[in-house]
Amino acid sequence: MKLIQNPPLYADLPSCILYTRGECSEGNILFRDWSPKRRTVTNNGNNVVSSATHLKYPLASQYYAGNASTYLSVPGSADFILGGNWIATALVYSTSAQWPTFWSQHLDANNYMSAGAVSSEFDILTYVSSAFVSDFYTTTSAPVANTWHGFVFGQTSNTPFLYVDSTSVPLTVNFAGVTGNSAFNSTPLKIGLPTAHYAYTPTQYLDEIAIWSKNQGSVIPTAAQLNALRQRMIA
Repeated sequence: MKLIQNPPLYADLPSCILYTRGECSEGNILFRDWSPKRRTVTNNGNNVVSSATHLKYPLASQYYAGNASTYLSVPGSADFILGGNWIATALVYSTSAQWPTFWSQHLDANNYMSAGAVSSEFDILTYVSSAFVSDFYTTTSAPVANTWHGFVFGQTSNTPFLYVDSTSVPLTVNFAGVTGNSAFNSTPLKIGLPTAHYAYTPTQYLDEIAIWSKNQGSVIPTAAQLNALRQRMIA
């Protein structure tokens, strides 16, 4: 029986600003952005590799070796000023019980944005001119290791949310504000790598990494579509 790769879900919505995933076959080092933006995806040192070792969906996932030189990047853009209405998804298989790292933008020690692990927390933060613009995090235990977990997170009307395996996870709002900032418009967004300020990089397999933003002048996934995303993350 031939395995068929599932099509990206809602990647064709105009509000989809990034969608990358495992590509086709074991050992592949070329990745693409399936969103309407069709951003150039650069594989730093060709260190991120498509792997069939751990699969959620056919035919491959992205393997990150857990070091500072293993990441994908896309050019910086004002699109990544996500604002207060956005949704992100990701599938993650971690080899240890740690929160995953999905993406970051790091201009310098005083300006950065991150969605991922900060020590024992999962943190979505924006830090500009040495001050937090936004900071939402959970201090609950990280998901168990060596199995796939589905993440759906973001903000709705400036209210942050996080679902892991379709279950709501409580977030502490440290600083209530919008995610992203014009300070990072020319700073690459790095997938699978935390900011240098929080150098915490778990060994992980990622898939279906996507962001939708209402700042694009388009509707982000509806409540029904959001539920479909959550269900696909645990299917």
